[in-house]
Amino acid sequence: MWWIVQALKDPVLVWKFQEYFGIVKVKPGPPATENGNDLCSSNIESVLEIQKMLHENHKVNGDCCAEHIQEKDVLDATKQRKFAHTLKQSSDDLFSSCSDSDSEQKDYEVRNWFWYYAFSLGGFLGSPGFYITFFPFWFWNVDAAVLRRVIIIWTVAMYIGQSMKNIVRWPRPPSPPVVKLEKRFALEHGMPSTHAIVGVIVPMGILYFTSGRYIYSFPLGLFIAITWSLLVCGSRLYLGMHTAADVLVGVAIVGVLMPLMIPVIDDLDLFILSNPYSPIIIISLVIVAMIIYPDSGKDTWCSSRADTVMIVCVGAGVLVGSAINYQWEYIHPSPYPPPYSIVWPTFDMVGLSLLRMAIGLMILLATKATVKWLCLAILEAIFLRRPFSPSLWRQDVAIECTYKFFTYLLIAINTLFLCPAVFIILNIERPLWYTEV
Repeated sequence: MWWIVQALKDPVLVWKFQEYFGIVKVKPGPPATENGNDLCSSNIESVLEIQKMLHENHKVNGDCCAEHIQEKDVLDATKQRKFAHTLKQSSDDLFSSCSDSDSEQKDYEVRNWFWYYAFSLGGFLGSPGFYITFFPFWFWNVDAAVLRRVIIIWTVAMYIGQSMKNIVRWPRPPSPPVVKLEKRFALEHGMPSTHAIVGVIVPMGILYFTSGRYIYSFPLGLFIAITWSLLVCGSRLYLGMHTAADVLVGVAIVGVLMPLMIPVIDDLDLFILSNPYSPIIIISLVIVAMIIYPDSGKDTWCSSRADTVMIVCVGAGVLVGSAINYQWEYIHPSPYPPPYSIVWPTFDMVGLSLLRMAIGLMILLATKATVKWLCLAILEAIFLRRPFSPSLWRQDVAIECTYKFFTYLLIAINTLFLCPAVFIILNIERPLWYTEV
């Protein structure tokens, strides 16, 4: 049995998949000179070393200033703020220039652009950018009751998947032989693929919860859902981010979790909507979940914990916002039982949909900017530190997770509560939104 696992973990299998779909290895350009990558590497190491020393220095100063705050310390802190700001600008410019230099030294060539764009789309369908755009669109323009149930399962599955990564700690497939076309998640562990979890839960969940609610061709819906799932799962191999074992385990998590949760999902959804204590219970569960979240075991900064905070807070915010709407009687059950006929959009409906998206996304962006600024300002006052820069507050798990907790929780609440209220005031709301319980 173990030999099967080892065979599915084989990075050569990933490379064969890439090669089959049109990725060809090429020799990199000429060796870098002192004005090229060698200089970039040495300068980057120097900047990282200075940043580390600066961060440790601030930690020491932060511990001392609680007992001894002198006027000289304030002046020194001001100088350090200026130095940190200058260092950040210099390092950002250096990383950018070196990144541009690296991008010119690609070790692969795309021979089939159809599959490149198809799998790039599949990669997007499992990324945070997808959640930020697709979830609000569906809530504001399609059916909130369907997506709310999907998000309950999605949140639980993603937390399990993210936790398993830090428990199992299997690395990403090495390069070579794999060609890495995507870099963003390279620092995370590989097992299981959370992209695969999203890529199966969202389309299959939507298919299941709409099949008895709306009248449409189920075979067509199944074809779309399977195509969606295959694109996302295939993208993890094509982009060189996961082994076949990672992807299959991600799919297996969904295959086990959905049958367990679907029989109780309606009762759970009704409890969340109707129980006056459900918002407190949900937020408490999120806090406990983040406290017991396993450590990644990596010495360098990793986005795993912060991404998990974002995911569970989006799920919690959606449920809290829905509970507020239900308990304040903004939404109520429809007097007409399903199934319903699908209302195909007219030009006027498309225009209103685009208007809701434009206004709603502006509200969410304003929420993110405001809450992020407020959280960081409060954290600066609490920890007596100079203004945080991303390169430094990312090194502090408490700071990064705290600001993301409040930011994404309120973004999700506003998606379900504030934005629909604004749509009502502007008379651009979707009428059936009131009955989607």
